[in-house]
Amino acid sequence: MGNTQVVEAKGTQIDIQVGKKHVKGTLNNSSAAKSLQKKLPLSLAVKDFPGEPEKNADLNFKLSTDGMPKGSAAKKGSIGYWSPDRRLVFYYGKVSYYQGIHIIGHFNSKKDLKTVKNIKKNQKVVITAE
Repeated sequence: MGNTQVVEAKGTQIDIQVGKKHVKGTLNNSSAAKSLQKKLPLSLAVKDFPGEPEKNADLNFKLSTDGMPKGSAAKKGSIGYWSPDRRLVFYYGKVSYYQGIHIIGHFNSKKDLKTVKNIKKNQKVVITAE
């Protein structure tokens, strides 16, 4: 297996279908992650955020951020919630601290980050709990 693990998997396991590929992730135990889990399965259109190593998708609902820090930096491989605009965010690179970033999980393998980075504009992804 080598060093393909990003972080040891603990929490709710998710599958993100990107075309014919499947990316595995883990949601943490935060209030936002628990709110998202209740909405699964989800089909979302993903887009780029210019100038940042991330892909994001608009949610048509708010996630609870009770008990979470007001902001965070994102590590490569993080899954986040951008609360000001209600967006789910996939980070394939690291991002500096911003108020409004809430980390809700991570991808289980670094090799999956290439798939995330190559998601095309408005491509649909389907997120399910495993």
